[in-house]
Amino acid sequence: MSDTKEEEHATTEEPTFDVYMRFNGDEERDYCFQVHLNTKFGDLMEIFKVLPLNLSPSIFYDRLPIGFQLSTNPGILTREGGLLFGDDADKKQYLKRMNNDDVISEHAWPGQLIIPLFSKKKYLQYSVIVGLIVWLYTDLPDYISPTPGHSLTTMAVKGVSSLLRKINQDQMADNLVESMLEPVPEVMQWVFFAFHIVKDLIIYFVLWVGGFNPYSFTKKPAPIDRDDLLRIGWTSAKKAPVFDFSKEYRQYKVKQVGGTLKAYKSGVLDSIKDTTVTLGAGEGFQTPLCAKLSKDKVESDKFYLSYEYLRLQEEAFQKRHSTLSDLEFARQYKHYRRFGPFDAPKEFASKAQERIKISTDQEKKEKEQKEKKRD
Repeated sequence: MSDTKEEEHATTEEPTFDVYMRFNGDEERDYCFQVHLNTKFGDLMEIFKVLPLNLSPSIFYDRLPIGFQLSTNPGILTREGGLLFGDDADKKQYLKRMNNDDVISEHAWPGQLIIPLFSKKKYLQYSVIVGLIVWLYTDLPDYISPTPGHSLTTMAVKGVSSLLRKINQDQMADNLVESMLEPVPEVMQWVFFAFHIVKDLIIYFVLWVGGFNPYSFTKKPAPIDRDDLLRIGWTSAKKAPVFDFSKEYRQYKVKQVGGTLKAYKSGVLDSIKDTTVTLGAGEGFQTPLCAKLSKDKVESDKFYLSYEYLRLQEEAFQKRHSTLSDLEFARQYKHYRRFGPFDAPKEFASKAQERIKISTDQEKKEKEQKEKKRD
């Protein structure tokens, strides 16, 4: 929670720190926001009011959240001492419902993930389901349908053909009617009905996963400017998934030594085989909020967070990039927010690499024991 070069342009001198907000229920959309020491969870509601997007998981949820949940998943430790979130960050057992009056800095570590909680639009969801079922009913094969010839698909084809005739496209209209409405064998009617089942399932799936999730059906979002973005703490950075980090980090380290061949000869390829480790209970973001670690935790094989650790990590980044131009610094800082450090000082990297080694050694030992049991 130290001051940064980037904050020189901030509208206030009050210290800020980063938190991450998950948009659309998508782990690839964990966006970074700057908040103040006295910012409350309820204040984060402004993000969803200002940004001209629907950030709920799908059309079946309200656009504005009703509250916020803090992800207490320990996280994924990178080889350079950074923390990622991992696949389980939004699992129910790790989500802690926060009161809107709770101060973020009193409950969350800098860099921790916050997940908004949305109210379901059950009426809309059930209406869509009923509508699709009715549509499917009208598409039953004519020879068993109680209302043959009255399917929504048939009506749509007739409507389109009528429009085509009005614009003097009689041949096209005839072809459409012939291909879609001419009597067909019973087997083909069932084939078409199966197609309609798949069609309805696809439509519902697209709506469920947020493939169609407009801001509003009745109004346009209000325009926003730079001051609005500063007010909500927008940084434009988003946390990388574990796969993206591993890929980017390996490419960086190989390029740093001059290519794949040199990386192989120097042992770099072998050293970056394991780039992350999944932390266990009590580690990472599950560390109780504390300024400085006790001696027993410092000497422990587990990875614990502290404000001192985060401060020193931030200072190391600032020192390494202090001579860059403002534009280049901003670019590097965005990379830092997304991936964490790539060239951390030895005291950070060695602790992280030691924790990774403990995990890989344990996995090897368990694998050997399983193989012995098989033999």
